[in-house]
Amino acid sequence: MNDSASAEKAVLGAMLLIEEQVRAGVELIPPEAFYNTVHRAIFTEMVALYDEGEAIDIVTVAQAMESHEGLTRCGGGAYLCELVESYGHASVADYAKLLNQAYVRREVVRICALIDRQAKGDADTGDLVAQVEHMAAELARTASDRGVRVRRRGRLVNPVSVENELEGLYEAGRGPIGVSPGWPEVAEYWRLVKGSLSIITGIPSHGKSEFVDAVCVNTAMKENWKWAIYSPENWPWEMFCQKIIEKKTGSSLLGMDRMSQEQMGDALRWMGEHFVLIEPDEDNTTLGAVMRLMQEAVDRHHVDGVVIDPWNTIRVVLQGAESRTNYIERSLDETRYFARKNNVVLLLVVHPQKLYPDVKTGKYRVPRLYDCADSAHFFNKADNGLTYYREDVTKHYGELHVQKVKYKAHGKPGLVGMVYDVQSGRFECCDPMTQGMSW
Repeated sequence: MNDSASAEKAVLGAMLLIEEQVRAGVELIPPEAFYNTVHRAIFTEMVALYDEGEAIDIVTVAQAMESHEGLTRCGGGAYLCELVESYGHASVADYAKLLNQAYVRREVVRICALIDRQAKGDADTGDLVAQVEHMAAELARTASDRGVRVRRRGRLVNPVSVENELEGLYEAGRGPIGVSPGWPEVAEYWRLVKGSLSIITGIPSHGKSEFVDAVCVNTAMKENWKWAIYSPENWPWEMFCQKIIEKKTGSSLLGMDRMSQEQMGDALRWMGEHFVLIEPDEDNTTLGAVMRLMQEAVDRHHVDGVVIDPWNTIRVVLQGAESRTNYIERSLDETRYFARKNNVVLLLVVHPQKLYPDVKTGKYRVPRLYDCADSAHFFNKADNGLTYYREDVTKHYGELHVQKVKYKAHGKPGLVGMVYDVQSGRFECCDPMTQGMSW
């Protein structure tokens, strides 16, 4: 199935001709998307040159591949010139979509052929069905990674078919569903339920990231949860590790009353058992690149939750004539699907658009999810939506506004007062009515 040959040539021609198209090709297309083995080798060499910071053009690629037999048989440098001539006017992103779709189709053919051979063999029928289910799940994951949206087939569902799931929900209904974020007062309004997407917003420097970090530490300590963290604003990582181990020990790493070196070592080892840090290539911070590492964290470390903090550091790559709003809608669908497919909690921190203080009081209002930059989809797509807000940034009192909870079994909208301790990085709940005190 090599009907993508013209698209392969056009992609390579664009990358040889236009510097800006190289980065898009590296970010959007995996080498295996190329059906033609020579094209795949050319692309792989381009990626190697890109990673080394070298220029990519006909001369450099030809020199790098002068000993490659396949390219020599095709005509060497003359074939590279032919690739340049095959480039039209579409962007690499447009061609990437075609290549990735063709790759997924080839995977369908390969898997179907494998199933056909095994079905004609003497494999146990039950084992065969289980293997088919596994391969189908892997195929769906591959399609998702390649930007191919998998649509569920329509079907008629008999309510009795979910009897076991409903009984499980009934049994869980004897107590709160989900895991407490670490404070009983907050758990009344918002609990962590696997398979859900929670979006947290707030004015920059008001404390939303500190709150999310505290949730991760609390659940790691009390529930033995593991977390995968993508938080480029907390780089270098030693600064992030400082915040986490301070919350774990309740002591500062700095100052006269700081924790002991032994405490620091113990806390760091504990952190190593409960946290994995996501660090994509600095030149490739697209959602796809980050989600591939998120998937690796799920597969290898069996994490219970994933944090993206903040969303605004994800590099936007629009597909064709896609608008930024449509990009956000598609991306949130992908993140929500990731949470449900892998049965993990996904916490997404999003900065709001620029807000302006009240002309009379000089204070900012509480941001809403609808205020998140670029799209109302941050409210529409979230299972849960929260805002951490400080009316007076000179004080350590803040408010957690739970603005959306999709399912009543998981919580309800409400307000919780919280006080932040600078030394330990920990939060304590308090009565919102006492906010006038000098916290």
